[in-house]
Amino acid sequence: WFDMNRDWLLLQHPESRARIANFQKWKPNVLTDYHEMGTNSTYFFQPGIPSRKNPLTPDENVRLTEILAAEHADSLDDIGSLYYTEESFDDFYYGKGSTYPDIQGAVGILFEQASSRGHLQDSVNGEVSFPFTIRNQFVASLSTIYGTHKNKSRFIEFQERAYDEGMEAAQKAKFEGYLIGDSSDPSRVEGLLEIFKQHGIKAYRVEKDIEQNGTQFKAGSSYYIPLAQAQYGLIQGIFSTRKNFPNNTFYDVSGWTLPLAFNVPFETHRGRIQIADNAWDAPKRKTSALTDAYAYAFNWNDYFAPGLLQELLEQNIHVRQTTKPFTVEGEQGRQEFSAGSIVVPKAYQEREWRDVQRRLATAAKEKGIQVTSIETGLTPEGVDLGSRNIQPVEKPSVMMLTGEGVNLYEAGETWYYLDRHVGIPLSMVDTERLPSADLTRYSHIIMVDGHYSNLDKQLRKKIQNWVSQGGTIIGQRGGAEWLAENGLLQTRFIDDAVFQSAFTKKQLSYEERDDFYAEQRIAGAIFSMDVDTSHPLFFGFPRDQMPVFKNSAAAMEEPESPFVSVARYSEQPLMSGYTDERNREILKGKTNIAAHRLGNGQVIGFADNINFRAYFWGTSKLLSNAIYLAPRIQVYAKKLDDKAAADAAAEAH
Repeated sequence: WFDMNRDWLLLQHPESRARIANFQKWKPNVLTDYHEMGTNSTYFFQPGIPSRKNPLTPDENVRLTEILAAEHADSLDDIGSLYYTEESFDDFYYGKGSTYPDIQGAVGILFEQASSRGHLQDSVNGEVSFPFTIRNQFVASLSTIYGTHKNKSRFIEFQERAYDEGMEAAQKAKFEGYLIGDSSDPSRVEGLLEIFKQHGIKAYRVEKDIEQNGTQFKAGSSYYIPLAQAQYGLIQGIFSTRKNFPNNTFYDVSGWTLPLAFNVPFETHRGRIQIADNAWDAPKRKTSALTDAYAYAFNWNDYFAPGLLQELLEQNIHVRQTTKPFTVEGEQGRQEFSAGSIVVPKAYQEREWRDVQRRLATAAKEKGIQVTSIETGLTPEGVDLGSRNIQPVEKPSVMMLTGEGVNLYEAGETWYYLDRHVGIPLSMVDTERLPSADLTRYSHIIMVDGHYSNLDKQLRKKIQNWVSQGGTIIGQRGGAEWLAENGLLQTRFIDDAVFQSAFTKKQLSYEERDDFYAEQRIAGAIFSMDVDTSHPLFFGFPRDQMPVFKNSAAAMEEPESPFVSVARYSEQPLMSGYTDERNREILKGKTNIAAHRLGNGQVIGFADNINFRAYFWGTSKLLSNAIYLAPRIQVYAKKLDDKAAADAAAEAH
């Protein structure tokens, strides 16, 4: 349930990592990328739309692509195949196969063949057969080889020049490198560092604290990425926060800045800096051997803390989670534990205490998380360990709706996060099977983006009763809108007409229709949101402002009830990528995360995809908070006085 052709830069999957390892080892001059498109098309090869290449890509790349295009045309002319160029697709996002090479002195070429969808398919052009589609792709592969060989000196010179010019540009730049770091969570930093390493981008651990533009970069958890290295171009592509382009129409995302995706602060740097001798040294982590103790505790700030919690729950170890901070005194001095921290007490354990210690130590070492031994339940500051603000955590039983109407990619991203990063077994139930599903088996239901038009009034009532009896339902994008429209989530989403009315429809020529619709689209940008770090959904998050990926106009009006809005788009929301100023004006200050109780259960709505392509580590842990910390949400919301809510209330009654 992933588009693997979007993972070349992000490297969240083992297949992608293997592919990039070979690319970086081989350093090809030409890379071909074969795909299929709609049956009613003919055959496409690059160059694509000229104005829609990434501005960082050298113009020589396009000229070499055109040289090969002439070879493709000659070969396809010989067999009488129809084809076209420069009308579709773009070369903008460096995370797909035909564009990743373009910033590294190579030429990537996309081929799109009208699909036979099997052996034989009807089309507007007549029958499209499997042998015919294979012939076009085979002929184009040969023309690529012959054309490249014929012009091999140009391709070799281009690759050499691309790296030389990159080094020259680095010397002329106004800064010498980038600083990244986040002392609150070494796992997110290490996840980002691993991507750099696989792309051959050298990053050196900072060995002395440094402040840059008001941002603190701590020794041991921060890194310096010098510009003057072979991958100068790719570094620029990864760190770019550009917001406007010659052509603001995008086939894919317009912003993907990796440090923002990992919620890792970064700044440009010029001048002396103390760094490690070797690239890619791991972040320094605090470690401590577990001693026989009254209890153990670990903070919730680490990206893999939910995974450690789930591992303990799977082993039937009694675990508690705090909603208030506390401080303990130990061998390493005073240590602070923020809200959301996990406590493993000696009390209430079904296992022998030494067995608990051994299992906890093993799991913590695997996750790289520091666990502190606590000698007494009486704390010098904050709540004591027996406080009612430190409650037991129940092992979750999570179900996600799939099937008809459900966004396959968002379902896959959610499944991936819970499986790979947390270890939660996920039950997936197709919407058509929901009438017969026993909801009492589940503590949580997730509804990712989708239409859900096949969920009738009876199913709506079934879900609402389940929530009222203690379940937690989590909606994302279209799933959240369904919850709002059906009276479960007490918020109003902004009507599409509000966005449409912001764009003039007068005095436009027919030729301008593509530009008109393109400027209204939010084509995968990164927004800033202001968050309430005192809310359980944001326990363990270090800052009150953070990036979120946005690829739709979905947003909520300010809820009528207080404390329901958990996060809002900042007054200057756009951080990276393109979004028209009129859309930004509508979205600023609008709620994008809302949560409240409903009966004995909870309803949580996300206006955005918090797990986008599995690489948005900065927000994906919100899903863990929505699962483990949902019972700590205590606020109720006033029922909205609109028809959908009224109908839903009547049904429930």
